[in-house]
Amino acid sequence: MADNEMKTGVCIFCGQTQQLDPACDASQEKLNHIATMQCDCEDAVHYRNIQEASNQIDEAWGNNMPEAAVLAKQAIAFIAKGTIQSININTGACVKIKVSANSKGEISVVSTESRSNVISV
Repeated sequence: MADNEMKTGVCIFCGQTQQLDPACDASQEKLNHIATMQCDCEDAVHYRNIQEASNQIDEAWGNNMPEAAVLAKQAIAFIAKGTIQSININTGACVKIKVSANSKGEISVVSTESRSNVISV
């Protein structure tokens, strides 16, 4: 294949092909991932949304609560598959996380931080 020849990736969901940058030096698997991330089919859009949610979870809790971040991302995957409807994670560090699907099929991740000061006399 000539260096200036376009590379082709295939959406893993619908099979639509995408012409990619000829300078892209990636495996076919990576080219397919790139094509999937650019595809407009419903499943690819849903996949991108899940990937974005996972990135946001890593940013929010990845450093301070890595186990909770892993569980929340796993919960998103199970909810997206329809295996479970919701899950609550109590971190024990004043943070509770709820991952759930609403009636529209959207997945939400809600964290609640609670702190209280109790003074007894």
